[in-house]
This record gives sequence, structure tokens and C-alpha cells, in this order.
Amino acid sequence: MVAVNLTTQEESVHVVERFAHNEQQLTFPVFLDKEGEARHLYKVYYTPTTYFIDEQGMVRD
Repeated sequence: MVAVNLTTQEESVHVVERFAHNEQQLTFPVFLDKEGEARHLYKVYYTPTTYFIDEQGMVRD
């Protein structure tokens, strides 16, 4: 499991990191989409959004 944070919508990277690691104690990787690349690539219009993406980067569900 991997999470992608649409960092462009957040107050700051530090707020995201504090929430993910300190408050929620998430044990899986949380990638920071600082430039909005994942948002545009996967056409994310609403958040939170969940996608199942395979090893080749294809959306499966």
C-alpha cells in the first residue's frame, strides 16, 4: 500500500509529514505530490480519492 498526498492542496509539506507520521502513525510510504503530477496523470478531481493501480501504473479500479 502506498499513499500519495496532493501536497499542492496542503498548507505545507511539514503539516503533511506531521499528520502522516506523528498523528496517524502510518507505516506505509506517503509520497508527496509537490508539483501536482499524480493529480493530473490520474485525473483526480475530488479528494480523498482511492485508486487501485498495478505495477505498470494502470488504473485497475
